[in-house]
Amino acid sequence: MVVVSAADNRFALPLGVMLSTVLRNAPIDAVVHLYVLSDGIAPANRERVDRVVAMHGTGRTVTLTWIDARKHSDTFAALKTTEFFSEAAYLRVLIPDLVSDRYDRAIYLDADLVVERSLAPLWTHPFHGAPLLAVRDYSIQTVGHPKGLARYRDLDLSRSQPYFNSGVLVLNLPAWRQSNTSDRVLEYAHRNRSVVSHADQDGLNAILARDWQPLDPRWNRQTGIDSLDRWPESDFRASVLAIREEVENDPYIDHFTGGDKPWHILSNHPSRDKFLRYLRESGWFTPREFRMWQAVRRLRLPEQYLRRYTRPLRHRLREALRS
Repeated sequence: MVVVSAADNRFALPLGVMLSTVLRNAPIDAVVHLYVLSDGIAPANRERVDRVVAMHGTGRTVTLTWIDARKHSDTFAALKTTEFFSEAAYLRVLIPDLVSDRYDRAIYLDADLVVERSLAPLWTHPFHGAPLLAVRDYSIQTVGHPKGLARYRDLDLSRSQPYFNSGVLVLNLPAWRQSNTSDRVLEYAHRNRSVVSHADQDGLNAILARDWQPLDPRWNRQTGIDSLDRWPESDFRASVLAIREEVENDPYIDHFTGGDKPWHILSNHPSRDKFLRYLRESGWFTPREFRMWQAVRRLRLPEQYLRRYTRPLRHRLREALRS
């Protein structure tokens, strides 16, 4: 089983937690090859990730390969980045070129999620000829959504064409390489830089709009599930409603989409307590370090509230200085 993730230093801690949940749910006889595409993860945090993998890989055959994404920085130099997504967001597009060509498939997982069961069924899921398996995005369900593909008409796509979330993907590597998908996605992101809203996710949806297969929505339960009752009527909504209890209470993968991450100091995320429990059990911190980490977070509460309530003012000031 090949599992790939990508992160910068800001996401090193959740990356460690995510990998711990992959391994704790892997079959005891599993052979797991982990790849981390690192966009500047600090050496100290790399050591913590190594420790987490060693701890939870005990009894299994596990390898961890670090790939320095900074060596590919020229590839992303002209692509759009924001305060919400860095160059690391584009790294998954390079997976077929960065992992060994002896592999036929790879599972990609964002760092901001936890795995709740074995990935074995995902690893063996049939492609039916498609280069990609994914779960439809809970919030941006179609390319015609206001936050979907701004130029979907130029691609000859209907407004209702499904739009998928790129946080959990299964890549058909030979098909991907044969169709030169990586270059096409990056070229789209570059050409449409002014209107790209979601980094590589827009590029993937543009290039593979008619060429991906959907996964069970439990493989990528997104924060948007909270608004299920307000989703537009569609076959997708009906399929989620049919398994609503399982999606809400027993997802296969819990993905913390959106700006409220459960490790943030002011987080109100519904999975916050679960994430903190996984963090404590991951081995990222020693018990003493975890207590200190919690104490520092409590001390920083006033500062964080101040930052939250002054954010609009700081944003306006930045805009004024740019103009």
